[in-house]
Amino acid sequence: EFLSPVTEFNGVKMKNVDANYLIYWESDFQHLLKFNDVTYDGEFLVNNTGPLLSHFQVVNNTPAIMDHVVNCSKQEAWNAYMCNNNDLGMVCMNTHLRIARVVHFIRDDGFHSTDFSRWQIIIDGEIRRVSWLTSLVETTSGKNKYLVKFDSSLPPKISYFLRGQPETKAVHLQIYYQRPQSVRLWLNHEPLESKLFSSIESWKEPDTFTKCGDNVWRIGENILELYLTGGDNCLIRAEVIDALYISLRIEVTVEEFFKSNGTLLFIDQVSAILGIKPSRVRVVGIASGSTKLNAFIEKGDETTSSSEGKNTEEELTELSKKLTQNKDKLNLGGKLLEFSVEIAMAPENTEPSYTTPTIDPDEDTDPQIGFPVLEEGEVNLPLGSKSMREVSRTTAWVLIGVGSGLVLVIGIVACFMLKRRSKTNFAKTIPLNSSTHMS
Repeated sequence: EFLSPVTEFNGVKMKNVDANYLIYWESDFQHLLKFNDVTYDGEFLVNNTGPLLSHFQVVNNTPAIMDHVVNCSKQEAWNAYMCNNNDLGMVCMNTHLRIARVVHFIRDDGFHSTDFSRWQIIIDGEIRRVSWLTSLVETTSGKNKYLVKFDSSLPPKISYFLRGQPETKAVHLQIYYQRPQSVRLWLNHEPLESKLFSSIESWKEPDTFTKCGDNVWRIGENILELYLTGGDNCLIRAEVIDALYISLRIEVTVEEFFKSNGTLLFIDQVSAILGIKPSRVRVVGIASGSTKLNAFIEKGDETTSSSEGKNTEEELTELSKKLTQNKDKLNLGGKLLEFSVEIAMAPENTEPSYTTPTIDPDEDTDPQIGFPVLEEGEVNLPLGSKSMREVSRTTAWVLIGVGSGLVLVIGIVACFMLKRRSKTNFAKTIPLNSSTHMS
């Protein structure tokens, strides 16, 4: 039972008390135990082999993952793997939903981690699932790129955090969306910009991933690439925004397009045609050849006059029709060869929203990433806490008592019915005029 995906033990002394057992792992939860500054009292055995390490990690028995992680060996007695690999960490994802989600972390070398939300809390005496998913990862250079895929559509809002690693280590996530979506990013609650396409220089600049929050949207693949570093200052939220998705191709070279400030021209013309704020138009991709441009027109805020009296989908439908009818008014330096527009709504979120925990780097205690901040009046009891165990024991005894009572009642009723039936059958064997008397 652990309070978070990563549990650290610092300055511990190991001593054998039962054969060679350090730990026996029965849970299938993805957890990482980190032992730092270990000393040993007397002879300590690790399956009777291996050196005594002052720094090591223990990971639960997940061969699909651990067989692809370096410097790890399975310890049969522990039902776990022992590793000498300081690059092991956990990516935590808060989906801000209570319903279960299944996520896969896939690496080119065959590494495949699968997890679904299983952290639990008690609300009004009822055990419920909450929103966190976790995946073991390596931050080793060359092994830190992961394709992230959900079995179902992605939740409209996900927060990402890398635990168990310093800020100098990172993972490169390639998050797959099932269709084009307008995804806004926040870093530590501040808006985070994606790659800009304002000039030929910025367009040609290679994509770099060196600091927390570096990202790029791969339009043709529907993949958001995101760089996530360790430490306490890299909490990233990705949120899908209701929008129109525009794809068009123009008979002009990329060089000519940028020379005429094509990106700014496109934003100005679209916002003028639709009568909306230019800030709602976001260019997310430009490809060469006959210049291909991809963009989103995001939903308006509550103060936008054009959306008064309409819901988001109605407003976007109206804008789609208007832009389609006036597409020939777009003058971007060449003939418009292709044009399409579609509504890209965020997946519905019918669950209560939660506030992402604020991480205080000056906090002495380890931040409890893994448990959402609940609404007023709700109770947060981490899995494995004393209160949780007490409630579980109480519930168990109540169930045992109720079950025993039911068995007793059923037994009494059965005996009564059997006795009554026996008397009836015996009476039927005695003739009405019989002189036999029973005392």
